[in-house]
Amino acid sequence: MMEHAEVDINKLKEYPNNPRLGDVNTIYESLLANGQYRPLVVNQKDNVILAGNHTFKAIKKLGWATALVYYVDVDDEQAKQIMLIDNKLNDDADYDFDKLEKAIAEMQDVGELIGTGYTEEALDEMLDSLPTNVDTAPQNASKEPSDPKITPVLDVVLLLTDEKFYLYKEAINTIADFYKINPTQAGLKAVELYADKVRLNEL
Repeated sequence: MMEHAEVDINKLKEYPNNPRLGDVNTIYESLLANGQYRPLVVNQKDNVILAGNHTFKAIKKLGWATALVYYVDVDDEQAKQIMLIDNKLNDDADYDFDKLEKAIAEMQDVGELIGTGYTEEALDEMLDSLPTNVDTAPQNASKEPSDPKITPVLDVVLLLTDEKFYLYKEAINTIADFYKINPTQAGLKAVELYADKVRLNEL
């Protein structure tokens, strides 16, 4: 049996001895900005996560109560095969760097790199490592000035009790829904709205 469900995270178990070392912080940032758009793959018989273990860790770090799950019903050997191939496929993947650079360039308005997994420094490092094409333009040809660098995205850590974190999430989701923006942008919007009220002495 295979099905989708929203499941209490306390019922889920990480795959034991998972060899993958994932970037939980980047997944955490993506979940904040984009939500959970890909379900965890979980074995129906024992609730062990076969794919998405680090997404599960990021969800717990966020304090979310539930996770989206895609259930499969497999034996132990098939479970290990799914875990291994999921890790291997990520290793084997590669990029068309011209298309990647174009896609990221389109997101480089202020704040738009949030949730993509890229920072300005990481992007510059990646692009600098790519082979450059031979420049066939005349030496005296004029070049378009490059865009000024955008300040790298920085993390903001909120130290809240469980109750206040729940209230914070509710408020951010309300702002995000109203302005049709992602939760990270909604957090910035909340600060801007509050600052406006302070300036106008409306508090």
